[in-house]
Amino acid sequence: MNKMVRFIIVSIGIYSVFVVMMFTVLESPFRSLYITMNNAMFRTMWKGVQIQFSKTEPPEDSRIKHRANNVVVQITNNNITSIQGIHPGITIANSSNVLGYLPLSLFIALTIAMPLHWKRILRNLGIGLVMVWFILTFFSWFSISMLADMNNCGWWNLSVEWRERLMPFLNAILANQISISYSLPLLVWLVVHVMSKDVGTLVYQNKKKHERRTHALMMYPPKRLCLLMSCYWKFPPCQSHQKHTH
Repeated sequence: MNKMVRFIIVSIGIYSVFVVMMFTVLESPFRSLYITMNNAMFRTMWKGVQIQFSKTEPPEDSRIKHRANNVVVQITNNNITSIQGIHPGITIANSSNVLGYLPLSLFIALTIAMPLHWKRILRNLGIGLVMVWFILTFFSWFSISMLADMNNCGWWNLSVEWRERLMPFLNAILANQISISYSLPLLVWLVVHVMSKDVGTLVYQNKKKHERRTHALMMYPPKRLCLLMSCYWKFPPCQSHQKHTH
């Protein structure tokens, strides 16, 4: 089977298993991990600003469960006090599946499906997972900061001009979360394997097999047929014609 075809089939199969496991056993544990890691990163990022990730129950409809919001982000800016003596805040809905589980699962599936030695697979997995998680965290950081600033509880204190400049980027992130969950791991996978020069394993033929096919084309028909058959079906060249080799 062609390496590219095998890679596509295997990666789709592995990703499908991850999706099924999300609906059955992994959704709740990953959501807890997602909340714990984000609380550790965002809780003390801005002095006097409290950011708390917590669980919320998604709808039971399986058709939208994979993209439904299952996390709530509560932001309170203790540096600002209103006339009523209240610290302003905002609540943002989030999805650990769209912004965590699905893109990470797709990158894992693409990387494991590569025809490489397991050590290179593990190395590419480590580098790529860190890159995917870092970019997703940046998107969350930017979205949280912008939405807080727009609701008068932010810490950037952006001018109207700067808010208008950054608004298209915020709208692009919020409106294309599903697309990002698929395009981001594909892009990171490509970057990682191009930098490691591993992407060529899907394109180039095996060198020895290519040399045998080229040599077979230079021989007379009976010998050529035997060698070509041995290239595809992996049995030794016909013994009866070995005397004609030289």
